[in-house]
Amino acid sequence: MPTTSRWAGAVGLVVVAALSWSVTASTLARDGAQWRAAERLVARGVSATDIDAGFEWLGWHSSRPMVTGSGVVGAHGYTSSFADTRACYTVSQSPLPDMAMVETVHHPRFAVAGSSTLWVQRSADC
Repeated sequence: MPTTSRWAGAVGLVVVAALSWSVTASTLARDGAQWRAAERLVARGVSATDIDAGFEWLGWHSSRPMVTGSGVVGAHGYTSSFADTRACYTVSQSPLPDMAMVETVHHPRFAVAGSSTLWVQRSADC
């Protein structure tokens, strides 16, 4: 017969597993939407290295290794670590000051109720 502490441990494990799955699934949904928004910019003729859509995007499209402080400062901060990238366009989770709105992208939060918004913006400096 399981003791109370074993039941409490099992319930705790289930709660932590459910929360972990929910956060991971939601993050993957957001990251996928962010990547697809950047791909739409590329389809419109924007160079992939002119888009700051997060660390994964910059790292995948940069032809140079990441070196902290080697590039310009970007919206996510990672543009400053890739010398051949610029943050002419950003795909971010919040609107950024001093940038022109290109579009907003709404996407479902996987496993979490509701939807979320990404902001695609253009810098006046490019």
